[in-house]
Amino acid sequence: MSVDIVCPDGVKPHNVFAGSGYPPTGVICAHGDATIDRHFFQEIASRVEAKILQVFDQNDPTLYNPPSGTTVAHVDGFGKWRCENIPGAICGPDSAPRPNTLVVWFTFGTGSGSGVHVERRVRAFSGVCAPNTNCCEGSGSGAASLAQAGAVQTVALATAPVLWVLLAAGFEAGKALLNGPWALALRGAGNGFCAWDNGGDGARVPHVELRCESPLASTWRLTFRHGADTVSEYTRAAAEWNPLAPNVLHRSGNGATAGVAPAHLTITPG
Repeated sequence: MSVDIVCPDGVKPHNVFAGSGYPPTGVICAHGDATIDRHFFQEIASRVEAKILQVFDQNDPTLYNPPSGTTVAHVDGFGKWRCENIPGAICGPDSAPRPNTLVVWFTFGTGSGSGVHVERRVRAFSGVCAPNTNCCEGSGSGAASLAQAGAVQTVALATAPVLWVLLAAGFEAGKALLNGPWALALRGAGNGFCAWDNGGDGARVPHVELRCESPLASTWRLTFRHGADTVSEYTRAAAEWNPLAPNVLHRSGNGATAGVAPAHLTITPG
């Protein structure tokens, strides 16, 4: 195992969840490996940062180390990094995808000085506008990682509780009604997904939902909806999900911004 970008895999166009403008700009999902081999062990990067560029010069000295405006990825205890919402990708239709370059910096060691070492990896990809992001489902080297996630997900579906309990706190600026205890009951386990929710209609009462897809899921998603504009979303990688213990989900790129919604929430089996 070594530092690498597994997805985007550079084989097929990458889904970009895009907004307006021309060309449309949006976010992608990416993941890979974050370790280097030492003499007697593998060291996991202390920090992984990513940024999408449309113009990349490998000799630009300002890009040897992470510049401003990077997105920090989550790194697990096995040396796998993942980020669900890297912004800045441009996209087009299937017939005319737009070129992008994903640059990822891996920092090893902490503090400053000779003990800190940065590795950089680059991956060119073509962006296609889509209603969702993807993490290389079904192609390239990313397929193996997703197959592993799918195996974990299958176990999760078989053992998941009928009730999840969430104590939401930290929503501000007009979203305070999303705070409070929420009991999410199992509503469906068919058609390729499971869903738990509070039974709210999304208008009078906020609709709070926990959802997973199967069999090759990459993510569990917790969403809050109240009215047309009040949406906040939290995610956790399926490979890290524990169906029998509390799980921490992190705020994604959809919905409320920093300062309005908490950075993470914990959901517990009921």
